[in-house]
Amino acid sequence: MARYNSGAGAAFKAVTPGGLWLEDAPQFADEADKKDYAVFGFPNIGHEETFTSNMEDPLVQFTLVSFDRDAKAVGDMFTKLKALFDQCELTVAGFDFIEMRRDVSNLVRDPEDDAWDFMVDYQVQLQKQ
Repeated sequence: MARYNSGAGAAFKAVTPGGLWLEDAPQFADEADKKDYAVFGFPNIGHEETFTSNMEDPLVQFTLVSFDRDAKAVGDMFTKLKALFDQCELTVAGFDFIEMRRDVSNLVRDPEDDAWDFMVDYQVQLQKQ
C-alpha cells in the first residue's frame, strides 16, 4: 500500500475520495454522502505450467465511479490510474514480476446510479519462483 500513499498513488487517492475497494464499495447513506471511488477485482486468473516455468496471468479489473454530471472527473481518475499502473513493476511474494499491461477500457453512463463507470482492465504476468 505504500505506492498508494505517495507519488502517483497519492494523486489517484486524491481523485477517489470515496476510497479504493476490493470487489464492492459500501453503499452510501444518501445522495449527499456520494463520493467518487474505485473498485478492483480479479475476474479471471489464467495459469500456464510447463517443464521449465509456472506462470500466473491474472486480469485485474478496475471500475472508476464518478457522480459528476460530465465525464471530466472520471477522465481525471483514469489519467491518475494510468500514471499509477501503466507498465508499473509489482512486487508479489513468491513470484517474479514480468509485466502489467493495460488492455481494455470502457466508459459508460450508469442511469440507475446516475454515475459514470469507467472499466479498465490490466493483464498481469507473473512467474512462480
